Amino acid sequence: MDRNNHKSEISNQKSTAFTLVELLVVITIIGILIALLLPAVQAAREAARRIQCANNLKQIGLALLQYEEAHGWLPPGGQTPPSRFQNRSWGHSWWVVILPYLEQYGIFESFETDAPVTGWIGGGGNVHNGELLLGQKFAILWCPSSPLSRGAERTESSLEFTPPCAMYAGVAGAANHPTASEMSPITDDGMTARGKLSAGGVLPEYRSVRMADITDGTSYTMAVVEQSDWVNVPGFSRIDWRSDYSHGFTMGPSANTTSDQRIFNLTVLLYRINEKTFPSDGYGVIGNTGPNTPFQSAHPGGANTVFADGSVHFLSETLDLATLYNLANRNDGCVIDGNKL
Repeated sequence: MDRNNHKSEISNQKSTAFTLVELLVVITIIGILIALLLPAVQAAREAARRIQCANNLKQIGLALLQYEEAHGWLPPGGQTPPSRFQNRSWGHSWWVVILPYLEQYGIFESFETDAPVTGWIGGGGNVHNGELLLGQKFAILWCPSSPLSRGAERTESSLEFTPPCAMYAGVAGAANHPTASEMSPITDDGMTARGKLSAGGVLPEYRSVRMADITDGTSYTMAVVEQSDWVNVPGFSRIDWRSDYSHGFTMGPSANTTSDQRIFNLTVLLYRINEKTFPSDGYGVIGNTGPNTPFQSAHPGGANTVFADGSVHFLSETLDLATLYNLANRNDGCVIDGNKL
């Protein structure tokens, strides 16, 4: 074989291989492309999760409207056990009565509402309702972006478990409504709950609101807001301060409406959307449970809400507090600029 031809073949073979520098350049380029694409992929996934969260609220809004169509009024935000029980304690939330309209008619039919305690299913609560919900999954209660616990898990006791906990709360009103008042402080679990109460919203406790009562317009009055992320308070960190205070979506008000005014699965709007900085004493949010648990989400820039007409909006966290209050009240007479929504 000609030596020159042999050298030429060897040279051609070597030229087809990557040098170390070329390999490092390729790896660097791939790394840059991944770094550029990963945020876009994450943003697309978050957008899909936000849409699913909005769809949950859409179904909840439709269930409220179907309840209203069937009864002539919206459900009360919370109901106490029947008054004929002398030892009655905790009632049930608005969630329980709309279960038939969330494709959970079987659960609703079996749920015990004619008892001294109905919505509390923890230790000392309604054992029948606790067993009924054990292992049940209610995906419509949960925002897919949320890092919070969904509940529905058994604990050490065979009769006690963490109940399904909603990531959405009914709007009882805003802290500036004429019906607003200071809650009588109550200490439980070593923390004192206090804050602002209100009956100016679409889902106030103990009473049913008719569509005619929403004089500000159903398109401009919130019904249910999102609560799907951690909050922080000085002295605490990563606190799950949803309005059910881990008692589950069924938890309702106390039968003792004068000495125990805590509200569950409801909120009275006091703070801005996605508020993370609260007073050092945790006014309105700390305790079991403060009535002003925040309207906040795991979504960047704002949170989802469903209005009384069934429409869903993603409200920006930059929305001013006065407008937020107006949206939470059904009849304060304030005109809302639709461009702000």
